[in-house]
Amino acid sequence: MKKRSSLIFALLLTTIASASTVTGHLKQASEWANTVYLSEMREYKFIFSGSSYSIVDSQRISERGIFKFEHLKPNTLYRVSARLVADDIPGIIEDGNRDNYAFVITGDQGNAVHIEADISRLWLSYAMLSSTATLADVNDKILYLRDLRKPIYAKMQSLDARPLHTLQDPDKIAEYQLSLVKEIKAVTESNNKLLLPFLLKETNANLLALAAGLYQIELANNKDNDLITAHLDNVEKSTPSNLLSTVLIVLQKSRKTIKPDFLFDRSYMLMEGKNFNFLSPRIPAKFILLDCWASWCSPCRKSIKTDLPYLSKKYTPQQLQIIGVVVKDKFQPAEKAIKADKNTYLQIYDQDKFLDEYFEIEGIPYYVLINQETQEIKAFQVLVDLEEYLAKEL
Repeated sequence: MKKRSSLIFALLLTTIASASTVTGHLKQASEWANTVYLSEMREYKFIFSGSSYSIVDSQRISERGIFKFEHLKPNTLYRVSARLVADDIPGIIEDGNRDNYAFVITGDQGNAVHIEADISRLWLSYAMLSSTATLADVNDKILYLRDLRKPIYAKMQSLDARPLHTLQDPDKIAEYQLSLVKEIKAVTESNNKLLLPFLLKETNANLLALAAGLYQIELANNKDNDLITAHLDNVEKSTPSNLLSTVLIVLQKSRKTIKPDFLFDRSYMLMEGKNFNFLSPRIPAKFILLDCWASWCSPCRKSIKTDLPYLSKKYTPQQLQIIGVVVKDKFQPAEKAIKADKNTYLQIYDQDKFLDEYFEIEGIPYYVLINQETQEIKAFQVLVDLEEYLAKEL
């Protein structure tokens, strides 16, 4: 183990008690609030979610930059997060220049972990000192996973976002946005090839769940999905883990075969109050794109104002028709958002949550593409994947 200052080591030793402890020393910055939040990663969906539901504790940072979380569960994956002064909750920030989260795994009862980091770059800057060699080995693997991802963060830093502020044509803005996403996607796919061997060999359930989140296993192709599922299933059977079981559920859902009959055998309520059926009258387009969104979802509304109009202009009405589906939202906020965004697409209001529950939508925006010629239905969570698929088919 590398040498650490005697002061930090002494601080770590004083935290060892009957329960697990996480302490830290953060280099502070004026735009960041002097509070840190601790989230317990009980389910896969919480790992990279900005939701406040996973937060189990918060602590004010002292003038010297010190914080301390006590009485934690043993052998548990936690996320330490910071927030900007302007934000109410510590949502996920990650743009290549700033990030606001760090992961840590607690050890057996009485063990402790100490974090040293820059508050404005928690993930990319933090180092950890653990009270036992075994715990150090586990947390060092978190840093190994972080280092594997550094090419992605370097690419994020290198991208030139200035045209997004200078371009006037919405089509050009959307086109440029897609080009940036494609660059990130290419690096991510290359990076996942390095991450896959870790997912197929590691036996620590917490590390596997974190690696699955970094890999974004919900987007894995069927071949990788099968390989990852087989290994994780074996680990979970030998060492039961509630967190890992939620990863396996996501893997299973992502392979779900979507059948078309559910969509056409019923009517839906439109936001304008009328009933709608896909067959009467039949929509004269090869593809129908369902854009699942909500008024509170900023990425959804940004896509509605830029990306979807770009696709509408790129393809003819005979090639593609776009229909909005309001999910996880109340009627009045959705109606207000439609007017504010000048959203002219036909809008289904999923009042009975039929579509939401059928597709088991957890994150939005969520896109469903229907091929009316072959009756094939595909779901996408990343717009650039949808755009690339359409470019091949049309």
